[in-house]
Amino acid sequence: MTSRCIPAIFLWICVLFSFCMGKLHLLCYYIMTQAGLANDCCLSVGKKEIAFSFLTGYEIQDIAKGCAINAVVLITRKGLKLCVAATDEWVKKVVARIDKETERFLQSIRTYTLILDRQCGKFMQF
Repeated sequence: MTSRCIPAIFLWICVLFSFCMGKLHLLCYYIMTQAGLANDCCLSVGKKEIAFSFLTGYEIQDIAKGCAINAVVLITRKGLKLCVAATDEWVKKVVARIDKETERFLQSIRTYTLILDRQCGKFMQF
């Protein structure tokens, strides 16, 4: 490995770390629901639209998982969880955009990994 690869590897690690921390809450939610622990369910939903720029992710609340209503729980940059109706058109658009942004980010990680593999050799495999 050459010295010019060290900054690139460091950048890749920083990007991957920040992405993983941003999505850790989704993993924890999944683990808790699969373990049979009590669900934290929305009892009602808000009608006010939330700007996409304030959001980092979402969770789906489903009646099948023991909650009283179907809802989408939007997660803000500050970690607040806001319950909104899953059937609202603006909610569907926000969820689709979050999914698209997440996929775009994952694709950039894959592309960057391929570039590093070519420049520095295979240093990490998924």
